[in-house]
Amino acid sequence: MVLGIDASRCGASNGTGVEAYSTAVVRAILKELSVSTHPKFDQVVLYTPHHLSPEILGGRYSFVLQRVIPFPRLWTQVRLSAEMVHEEPDVLFVPSHVLPLIHADKSVVTIHDTAFVHFPKSYSFFQRKYLTFTTWLTVREAKKIIVPSEATKQDLMKTFTCPEEKISVVLHGFESSPHVESKKDVELLGEFGLDMNSKYIFYVGRLEEKKNLVRLVKAFMKFRENFPEWRLVLAGNRGFGFEKLFQEVEKNNLWDSVMMPGYVTDEERSVLYRHCRFVAFVSLAEGFGFPVLEAASFGKRVLASDIAALREVGEDTLTYCDPFDEEKIFEGLVKIVSMDEGDLKGTLEKLVKKYSWEKAGKETLRVLESVI
Repeated sequence: MVLGIDASRCGASNGTGVEAYSTAVVRAILKELSVSTHPKFDQVVLYTPHHLSPEILGGRYSFVLQRVIPFPRLWTQVRLSAEMVHEEPDVLFVPSHVLPLIHADKSVVTIHDTAFVHFPKSYSFFQRKYLTFTTWLTVREAKKIIVPSEATKQDLMKTFTCPEEKISVVLHGFESSPHVESKKDVELLGEFGLDMNSKYIFYVGRLEEKKNLVRLVKAFMKFRENFPEWRLVLAGNRGFGFEKLFQEVEKNNLWDSVMMPGYVTDEERSVLYRHCRFVAFVSLAEGFGFPVLEAASFGKRVLASDIAALREVGEDTLTYCDPFDEEKIFEGLVKIVSMDEGDLKGTLEKLVKKYSWEKAGKETLRVLESVI
């Protein structure tokens, strides 16, 4: 049996999005197949526009074939579809939401969220139309759909009338970054205009409208009236709607207190997590919520949106607020500052241990085997 995997989004070790998920889950699947005594798949074909190194894949595997097929635009719908006509695998796994128009009869797709339906203004016209069409296609054509949370499952059933039996909830895994403080921490913090005593709130992710950063900045402005020494660090690449965030900071001349350093490396992100006072993640919609686990792995409190997916992942370890109410976000910021640390470390460690890529790989592989 041949398992084909759309590996076009593999390769990113930095970040918490679809690229990071694709890389981690593919690595976990390959590792599980390598140790299985009776694997149902004896060959894996990775369809990719660029060669993937053993470091990205987690090792060298004799049963893995890379089908490198470069193509400039619409790689999934044009080039991968053509490959399916040429030679269709027994099962096709697409970890990145988009099922090609021409696909294997037995296809499994991971849908991460349906935020584009509920918050259309957070996406471009093309993004909305494309995601709506590809989600509809997946619901109609895929044999199985994997989602990262019960909240996403319910949303998919309600919004796209997807049959419940077609959906499998497989929690994402999580792998902690090194947390060892070093002399280099001082140097790296200095590059961001910070030091070991700086009081700052940290956010990492794409700087886009659905992450609700304009409201966070407005709440932070009020917060600084009582805590003027604090700063807000918003790290990540620009996304759709970034202009509104920039204009809010520019209009209120907040450049001394609101920092937007752009893309940060794994090492920089770890240092910023390690020395922040707490994390703010007040997104309007999420399918899972990796930053919650990242923050927990560093022993940091989180102010999070009171939405189903984050409640599901963070349980009772987070401080929740209404993401649509700037006053409630402000109150949440103040509440966290005044909290007694208590036995925070043990509680957060327990939360993080629930999630592993090994478990996610095994469960994903079981879903893939179920359609044979």
